[in-house]
Amino acid sequence: MTLEELGSLGEFIGSIVVVVTLVILIFQVRGARVELSRQMTRDIKRHNNEAFHQLTRNSELADLHVRGQRDFFALTETERVTWMLWLFTWINQTEDGWVARKRGIPGMDWVDTYVLGVALVLRSEGGREAWKAIRGFYEADFVRALEQVVEEDTVTWLETLPSPPRTAGDALGTE
Repeated sequence: MTLEELGSLGEFIGSIVVVVTLVILIFQVRGARVELSRQMTRDIKRHNNEAFHQLTRNSELADLHVRGQRDFFALTETERVTWMLWLFTWINQTEDGWVARKRGIPGMDWVDTYVLGVALVLRSEGGREAWKAIRGFYEADFVRALEQVVEEDTVTWLETLPSPPRTAGDALGTE
């Protein structure tokens, strides 16, 4: 084999190595994108869960959440701001999930449940008032999708809660 033939063989092998390297990089980038998407899904769910845990850990916030839906205008200014900030956070996290799903991020099946939960709250008196003030902060497509779900029914979040028993016997199932 001459030196020229060896050089040609080296170029040929080098080009194959470059192609193989590019294929490996494609798989690595794709894998990194999938992992980033999964991490994003986990982060959005974690943030949403943190917002909901605030309600369960703080009885004052839970009370404020109920009163904000029932009689928004009876709240003090500070209570209205607190409730609207909490609602803003919840809607913001839901929008993040909605946008991620729209972009094709896998594992976002839960988004419809969150959108429905937000819609149930927005159907209440307080939800309607808060939404007027904060809807401009969200992506137009998300706003349209959320408002469509709001308009599909009139049931509010508070109406989905089980009714309290009328008597102690009802609570025990003995009457």
